[in-house]
Amino acid sequence: MIVLGLAGLAVYLIWRSQTPTRTVVPQDGKPAGWVSEIFGMGSKPFDNGWRYFDNGVAIDPSGNYYQNGAMVWQAPGSGI
Repeated sequence: MIVLGLAGLAVYLIWRSQTPTRTVVPQDGKPAGWVSEIFGMGSKPFDNGWRYFDNGVAIDPSGNYYQNGAMVWQAPGSGI
């Protein structure tokens, strides 16, 4: 009986691994969780060395990450 149960479980797990996964695509056409970088004039990076993203994240020239103005991660050796 145990062998039959394990065989059934194996068949179920194999069947589940063969079903395709679904990606949720919101109205704007980007996959869920996708973040876009914001560029300056002419679709070029900003001259100050910072990188800005549409989810409120900014990365300073030293590599430190900020979320909505508060530092959330400090790059090793950045010296801040």
